Amino acid sequence: MGFPITLTGIAAGLHALALLPADGPTEAEVRAAAQSHGLALGYLSERSELPPIRQGIIIGYGRPADHAYPTALDALTATFATCFA
Repeated sequence: MGFPITLTGIAAGLHALALLPADGPTEAEVRAAAQSHGLALGYLSERSELPPIRQGIIIGYGRPADHAYPTALDALTATFATCFA
């Protein structure tokens, strides 16, 4: 299953950035879906005092224990499936 997002990040980073397509769901819609799946995400609009040029999701992966990743990835996949259905 693919989603029309652009995923970026750096090898040494502690997060990935999922840029939302201009004609796709808003950060607010993704936030609502993520919360319904028990997932907390960061958002580009929260990271700057300037108006966002693009909407996106900040996906942290530096803190969870290894055993937490499958559940978190399932919740993220469910969130995107809800938003891009």
